[in-house]
Amino acid sequence: MRQLKFGIKMADQGFLEQQPGFATIAIHAGQEPEKWNSAAVVPPITLSTTFKQPAPAEHTGFEYGRSGNPTRNTLEECLAALEGGKHGFAFASGLGAMTTVTALLSKGDHIVAIDDLYGGSNRLLRQVVARMGIDITFTDLTVSGNLENALQDNTKMLWLETPTNPNLKVIDIAEAAKVAKNRSKDIIIVVDNTFLTCYLQKPLNFGADIVLYSLTKYMNGHSDVLMGSAVVNDQAIATKLRFLQNAMGIVPSPFDCYLVNRSLKTLALRMERHKESALTIAKWLEKHPKVTEVMHPGLPSHKQHEIAKKQMTGHSGVFSFKHSGDLKESKKFLSSLKVFTLAESLGGYESLAELPSLMTHASVPDKQREELGITDSLIRLSVGLEDVEDLIEDLDLALEKTAENIFKMTLRWGIVTAGKICNDFVNAFNSFPEKGDQLIVAIAARNKDRAAEFAKIHNIAKVFDNYEALAKSTDIDVAYIGALNPDHYGLAKLFLENGKHVLCEKPFCLNMKQTQSLINLSQKKKLFIMEAVWTRFSPAYIYLEREIAAGNLGEIRFIEANFGISCDSDRALKKEYGGSAVLDVGIYLLQLSQYVFKEEPKKVTAVGNLNDSGVDDTETIILEYGGGKRAVLNTQLGLTLLNRATIYGTKGRITLEDPFHFPDKVTAVDGTLKTFPLHATSLPYNFGNSAGLAYQAVEVARCIRAGLIESPRMSHRESLVLAKLMDTVRSQLGVHYDVDDQEFP
Repeated sequence: MRQLKFGIKMADQGFLEQQPGFATIAIHAGQEPEKWNSAAVVPPITLSTTFKQPAPAEHTGFEYGRSGNPTRNTLEECLAALEGGKHGFAFASGLGAMTTVTALLSKGDHIVAIDDLYGGSNRLLRQVVARMGIDITFTDLTVSGNLENALQDNTKMLWLETPTNPNLKVIDIAEAAKVAKNRSKDIIIVVDNTFLTCYLQKPLNFGADIVLYSLTKYMNGHSDVLMGSAVVNDQAIATKLRFLQNAMGIVPSPFDCYLVNRSLKTLALRMERHKESALTIAKWLEKHPKVTEVMHPGLPSHKQHEIAKKQMTGHSGVFSFKHSGDLKESKKFLSSLKVFTLAESLGGYESLAELPSLMTHASVPDKQREELGITDSLIRLSVGLEDVEDLIEDLDLALEKTAENIFKMTLRWGIVTAGKICNDFVNAFNSFPEKGDQLIVAIAARNKDRAAEFAKIHNIAKVFDNYEALAKSTDIDVAYIGALNPDHYGLAKLFLENGKHVLCEKPFCLNMKQTQSLINLSQKKKLFIMEAVWTRFSPAYIYLEREIAAGNLGEIRFIEANFGISCDSDRALKKEYGGSAVLDVGIYLLQLSQYVFKEEPKKVTAVGNLNDSGVDDTETIILEYGGGKRAVLNTQLGLTLLNRATIYGTKGRITLEDPFHFPDKVTAVDGTLKTFPLHATSLPYNFGNSAGLAYQAVEVARCIRAGLIESPRMSHRESLVLAKLMDTVRSQLGVHYDVDDQEFP
């Protein structure tokens, strides 16, 4: 048989080119008829558990079924050849393979693992491996710098799934291996390649030491075998695994080995069908009005799409999506499916659907599951080999039966106060062509004449002269609060207590204690609340996020940003009105740094000036993160600055042009100017680019209809981190509010 090499070339569609001869290797590697006395073309099944020995302590290759079996050896040889590895090992299950691999470690060792793991893998690490005295750190390895920060002197293993289960994150294997090996060449890089198989991705080519599989899934592909495997190149690791395989005895039966060996013959054909059908369905779902997110690495919208193209030849049949409903709607959707079967597992010829939050990932701790976004609206699909038209029709009919009443609901807004920012919000909202089925139906202000004038300008039907009446009104579902800073806490609390969802202008509150209190109330009442950091929903910021995720900037090392305005407003400059440069404009700078680095800084340093009222009117804030990363942020309330932000990475930089907090222009890594036009309106705005305020209203509606109490793009945790940072800055500058001495429930 010809010698086949595993070339790495770019295919026309952007993914890696498929290796030549894959199917030939699958059919012939380790299967030579000359091996058998009968010269059988199909390798025979050897069921014997013991083998005759010519003399004591002598054998002719086999002695006992646990330590070796001809049928198992045939499969292991084929697996190694398909992977481009030297040594293959078969185990009784995927978790059996994982158990054996983790047995390479000793008490006191440390594992760094991707946070978004298969539930069974998460459970094994947390509840079994950890009890053996091995420390485990779970971290999001798609975030630049997280791996470097997680590595310790005693780190001995890096555990990757890519794509991950169930969020389909893609980890840059080569980059992760480089970072780990730079720290210590003794760190073993393990990649669980179950989702893709060796047909679509070969981790050994990118620096992995061990490639692990649940062969139960695609490699067998018929949902009738439990088995796992590991493939390695390194002789020392192979010797240890061979010993552990025998010593621990987690080995498969010869008959199961025969079945998997048989299935490998059609792996290439099956994976092509899985790949094509799943991508077709993912593209269809992405356009469906009831679907809010599709997680498929083959879609350009996927955050790590560019990384996927560097190390994959395509994607398999498993992917996830989220719909705009809650647990009730998920159950209704799943029970309405006729072609898809509600079941765990994946990779078989039949199409499956499941709810990870209650099924495959139910054992993941609640807090981690929430942080990972494994909500009750996340559905995981395993697209089988049926006709794709039948699968799409099945999904379409099930979605039609899902959340019928919720999606017909008109979301009714009430506006709290009639100030400048409320004017801009309503103006942007009413003129936004993509706001969907939402209406502003009421306005409340302490001055009824002012409220009536506001309502007349913006064509709002109902006017209230006190906030309590609006909060108790059955005419609204959600309140937008644009009051002065000291009033945010009390007003948000009022509306939550009266059963209303809340979008509250930034800063959420004057301090972290108030912020935590509102979040506690939101969780108790099961009502949505979000700090109105509208920046997070800017198309330009979403572009920035994708550029970072794609690795186009390399590792982010430095942020430089300014926000300065000439301001004489009491609202911003007087302590009694909650004035403060950090609360008024500095919050935009702080949220940018958090948005990019996605971790709390290790050190905060602030220097600035206090005005006669005792509040800061200017400051420079330095945020220092792990690995030498830093942000330098400047605020001014008495001087107009060039309000732009530049994010520097090891491969280049991106500049968010003035105004950086909602830019319509971005200077890209390649130096080109990208534009993000905002919609037009006939009414004037008080603040620049205020048309962008409408984007957050769309997110609020999406979350409420999905049964969420927070937005994943501006979460409660993010608001708490921002409040903590602003408290720290105020403390260093000597800015103190009376509420800082109070306690809140």
